Amino acid sequence: MKYILRGLFLCVILIVFSCSMNKKTDKPEMTYIFQKENAVEFVDSMLPISKEIVLDTTIVAPLTNYTNIQLDRNRIFCYGLSYVYEYDKDGNFICKIGEVGHGKGEYIQAHGVTLNKQDEVVEVLDNQEIYRYNYNGRFISKEQIDAPFSNFVYNDGYYWFSSDNNDACGDYTLYKYDNTYNRVDWICERKIYFCVGGSDFGKGTIITYHNVFSHDIYQIVGSKAVFAYTLKFPGLEIPKSFYKADITTITNEMKNNNFALIRTFIENEQYIFMLVHEYKSGNMESAYYWIIDKTQQEECIVKLDTSNDDVYYLNPQVLDKDNILYFVGCRNNANVGVYGVDLKLLFSKINKKQ
Repeated sequence: MKYILRGLFLCVILIVFSCSMNKKTDKPEMTYIFQKENAVEFVDSMLPISKEIVLDTTIVAPLTNYTNIQLDRNRIFCYGLSYVYEYDKDGNFICKIGEVGHGKGEYIQAHGVTLNKQDEVVEVLDNQEIYRYNYNGRFISKEQIDAPFSNFVYNDGYYWFSSDNNDACGDYTLYKYDNTYNRVDWICERKIYFCVGGSDFGKGTIITYHNVFSHDIYQIVGSKAVFAYTLKFPGLEIPKSFYKADITTITNEMKNNNFALIRTFIENEQYIFMLVHEYKSGNMESAYYWIIDKTQQEECIVKLDTSNDDVYYLNPQVLDKDNILYFVGCRNNANVGVYGVDLKLLFSKINKKQ
């Protein structure tokens, strides 16, 4: 009998240990508070542009100001729903990565693009299918997944998928798959029906995930997702009436509330960069850069000029290890280009005005 009891005791210990290992913490590692009263007014001369790359569009259709990019090894991958183009570091067109269609190696829509940089593979997400190409545009394979996701990132042998509004994926908004495309974990319970994952997913050297309608930030660290930050916006918090409400209710409630959305969150080893939109009565009233220097625990805020939404500085895309923040858009009436801004110098300039 004592051996049976001892066995039961060990089983209980193992179960408790297993649960504690799989439990996802509900407390962030750090909290930051947005203080818009400290914001300085934006002027274009604030942006210290260190790189300017105008993209060649003589072969392909002109790019829009809302083009997304990924960077690797002096290559620029530009993409939207209907295209994935590859350029060299000087903006010269190299090749198309697949194309829209129904043939072999053709996708219907490019919902997301991720790079397997070690193997030099471009992967394009189209609902429940992943199309794989090498860096020269050669089609490798098409893989099937078990749910229609909207964006994804590859990191350290795992894929992380964002489900956005699609509750067909399950009750969570972030899902982990192994490198054979089998689901192994999930995180971020769907608290708001109207979920929008940021297009910034996987755009920093530290991979972060957030739902635009949430002020909680997760980091992908190795094979785990960690609740890293909560951002506080006094007087501009996400209304509680949004939680568990349907899209119609949320749309109506947006007209009656003031709140802030984190449109972009990108992080590297030294900085956190955010593009914040402030909404009043359902309309975007203002936009801000909110930059945090993690090493010095200092921060700065700048209020942007949003009178022209075609400008590059409203479309931040990638933050690299050298603190260069890349934007995509128009500048000085030129074609769409990629612009690298020295974030350390920008931070210093804003701080001097505060």
